[in-house]
Amino acid sequence: MVNKVRGNIVVLVCDKCGVNWESWRDVPKDIKTVMIDALASDWDIDKSDANLMKCINVVFKYRF
Repeated sequence: MVNKVRGNIVVLVCDKCGVNWESWRDVPKDIKTVMIDALASDWDIDKSDANLMKCINVVFKYRF
C-alpha cells in the first residue's frame, strides 16, 4: 500500500509541478493543497491529522 501512495505522489509531482519548481519547499501552498486534494480522491486522508500531513509532506519532499 505504501508503494501505491508513493506511486500516486510521483505521478502528481510529475504532472503538476515537476517542471515549475525545483523543490517541494518552493511549491506554493495553494498548489500543495490541490495536490493533496488530488491524492485524497484515491486515499482516505484526514487533513486535520497533523502527523499524517507531516508524513505526506515528507513523501512529497523526497519525490522532487
